[in-house]
Amino acid sequence: MTILYEVETGHSSKVLKAFAKIYNEKTKNNKRLMFRYMAVAAILFTIPRAFGVAGNERLFYWGAGLAVIAVAFLRDQISYLGLLYRDPYYKNGIKIRMSFGHSGFEVQDKVRTVSYKYNLIRNLYADRDIYYIHMEDDDLFLVPKEDFVSGDPVKFYDFMQNAARKEFEGVNLSFKQRLFRKRMEMAREREESEEK
Repeated sequence: MTILYEVETGHSSKVLKAFAKIYNEKTKNNKRLMFRYMAVAAILFTIPRAFGVAGNERLFYWGAGLAVIAVAFLRDQISYLGLLYRDPYYKNGIKIRMSFGHSGFEVQDKVRTVSYKYNLIRNLYADRDIYYIHMEDDDLFLVPKEDFVSGDPVKFYDFMQNAARKEFEGVNLSFKQRLFRKRMEMAREREESEEK
């Protein structure tokens, strides 16, 4: 395989934090899970009034409701701390080498080398610092732009879109970026409806 881009990375705290965030943002049930958290919190807040609970018991239900809301909004941090505790790559400082060629890429660590074809990529995501490659078998590879050993990280963006025949989707966007994107989508929909 002719290597076009090569990345040597590891599971640093920055990478694990990004992994936890995208995992919680892009899981299939993210919206449903947040709805469930809020529903449980609402139930806990209304139980004292519905059943006439008073005194310290009321405080217990309200405290439990606040705890559920805190867990809902701190999921990224909780996932990150869990990864720090149990990830062997982070704990042992194991390096991962990714080599990208014309027809596929290889991921190599101390123990094994695994080859992937670009047609097995489910989604491509990117933020300011990291590219995310989500495979069909649910593997998720994080490619920090600062860890490129060979090849230009800026040109890698176009290379991956052409190789995988998919477009990068922005993740971990600020509120301002999400608002801008939503406005652009609404303008595009308006133009399409006017054309009809």
